[in-house]
Amino acid sequence: MSRLSEALDQIDFARRYTLERVDTVPLDDWFTIPAGGVSHVAWQVGHLAATQYYLGKQDCH
Repeated sequence: MSRLSEALDQIDFARRYTLERVDTVPLDDWFTIPAGGVSHVAWQVGHLAATQYYLGKQDCH
């Protein structure tokens, strides 16, 4: 397996794993900041989405 294929497989796994975890959070809890926390689920998912968008549009030259 090439390094590129391995990297793409790892990215795919991480995305699927993350989506599975996010799907377990009840919608009512998305904007709840837990005790001792500094942000909520929606903030974290927003960062993940922005990062995935940024990495997905990178020029591979």
